[in-house]
Amino acid sequence: MLNRSGDPIRGQIKAVQTLSGEIMLPRLLDKVMRLALENGSAEKGVLLLPHQGQWYIEAEGWAGQVEVRVLSSTPLKAVGSRSETPSLAEAVATQVIQTQQRLVLADAAHEAPFADDPYIIRQQPKSVLGLPLLHQGRLTGVLYLENNRATGAFTPERLELLQLLASQAAVCLDNARLYADLQASEQKYRALFEDLTDMIFIAATDGRLIDINPAGEIVLGYTRPEILGLKMPAIYSQPADWDRFQAAMADQGMVQDFELSLRRKDGREIDTLVTATVRPANGGAIQGYQGIIRDVTAQKEAAQTHWRTLELQKDQEATDVAHQAESHLLANMGHKLRTPLNAIIGFANLALHNHDNPADTQEQLSIIIRSSETLLTLINQMLELSKIEAGQLTGKRSAPSPSQVAGLAPGQPRYRLLIVDDDPASRRLLRQMLTNNGQFEADFELREAQHGQQAIELWETFAPHLIWMDLRMPVMDGYEATRIIKSRQAPASHPSAKIIALTSSSYEQKRAKVLAIGCDDFLRKPFHETNIFALLANHLEVQFVYTSPPEPAPVATVVLNPSTIAAGLTAIPNPLQTKLAKAALAGDMDEIAMAIAEIRAYQPKLAAHFEQLADNFDYMQIVTILQGVDDE
Repeated sequence: MLNRSGDPIRGQIKAVQTLSGEIMLPRLLDKVMRLALENGSAEKGVLLLPHQGQWYIEAEGWAGQVEVRVLSSTPLKAVGSRSETPSLAEAVATQVIQTQQRLVLADAAHEAPFADDPYIIRQQPKSVLGLPLLHQGRLTGVLYLENNRATGAFTPERLELLQLLASQAAVCLDNARLYADLQASEQKYRALFEDLTDMIFIAATDGRLIDINPAGEIVLGYTRPEILGLKMPAIYSQPADWDRFQAAMADQGMVQDFELSLRRKDGREIDTLVTATVRPANGGAIQGYQGIIRDVTAQKEAAQTHWRTLELQKDQEATDVAHQAESHLLANMGHKLRTPLNAIIGFANLALHNHDNPADTQEQLSIIIRSSETLLTLINQMLELSKIEAGQLTGKRSAPSPSQVAGLAPGQPRYRLLIVDDDPASRRLLRQMLTNNGQFEADFELREAQHGQQAIELWETFAPHLIWMDLRMPVMDGYEATRIIKSRQAPASHPSAKIIALTSSSYEQKRAKVLAIGCDDFLRKPFHETNIFALLANHLEVQFVYTSPPEPAPVATVVLNPSTIAAGLTAIPNPLQTKLAKAALAGDMDEIAMAIAEIRAYQPKLAAHFEQLADNFDYMQIVTILQGVDDE
């Protein structure tokens, strides 16, 4: 304008008028850049604006080009680190920002310290100008101009016009940015009002709803006209809550997350949280309320479901822990009870093999065996293992085997056997069973170990053909010892041994586990000689010589024929017969003895017969005799 009209004042006025009417920031930036290029005899211009303490390139223009690039928001600190050519001399812009003073370089390439700026070295501009945009003492922007054709291009006349342009631009930029912020704020709150899923309300002091946002229709189920005709107390599930709400507002001037139960148009009650403030009138009086109502019904139900789920999980976990503890207790009880019973039954069977015993001793040993096995059956029933261990423990009286091992067949090698058990009685029983009370000492070479670690050491030095391995032991249990021995038996240099697991636990539950760790077979306590010799024959191919034991001498017993028993029962009152039958079924020895004592007054011979059966623990025979008796 200055160059074309030759009238500086007219150009200045026109430039100011061009900017003063513009309030939209993008168009204002475009106009500032065009006026600066046209009136400053510049070939390139850059406009920098601050935002939150950082400076950004927001407009770039070139003389002769139609388009001005605006709002690119390129950080000033990034221009020197980019791979492409920088947009301006950063040193010039930094100097103006720090000093808030105009900077004019008549010959940029030769003016220190700016001649060392990477941009000036690369682009070689002639004249450079940095002009601060100041409004009310604040730096609102920096105008950067350069001329690459001539030195001293920014003459005093052009600087005067550019300074006026900069002053007006600073004012207009402030107004434009204020307007842009206001517009953004209005759009933000309008969008918040329209799009918020929570209900926004304005109400009078009497509860009349003055205004709501669209979400209010969704929350309450009413149309906007219907809602604006309502009073808030009408939608409260508990009318007393309105008084509670008003009292809180009057006392505090606001509420936050105030819990209220509201009733929708369809009658459904919803749980809400209200955050509200009072709307004060002149003089401090309250003219109404404004706030937000959030429907938290779904969240509350989800939370309740979550807590119920957590409680159920806790209950289930507690149940699982209890079941695990119960299983552990049962396993321990089974081990503790079966181990001594194994010794009782085993040694009794060994003693029964002594044919020199008197007849009454043989009968007493048979009673011990039958009694122990009856006790074992009761233990299994108590531990609820009778079904799991079907076929292993039957509760039937185990009569001695009709044939017994007398020794090894000729030509058999002397086998090395290792007994591993922490219970001394169990080790002694197994040793005596294997040697038939010492008669087979020459047939087997035996060693004993108290725990798994000793078993490993003896396996390495003794090289047994077969190991009887108890599974539950201190120091190292049979599981770990078996794993170690089997893993070391792989090399050809180590001896191979068969391993038979000994356990007091459930057969079916343990069999798969012990076979998986490498055991060759499984034997559950209590066991009999026949089991022991059968396993030796199966795994070592040991051949035995068997002999049949002589029949034991009969023991004097009370023998009653069926007709005598039937006749005797008729003389015994039915309630007394029922009492004895119930006691026999329950295995209650005290009750059985008391019932027999009462029966003796009516039928002494029949009482003696019942007493003999009870002494032999043959309770089921007692029940069989009494079957069919009615309880009066």
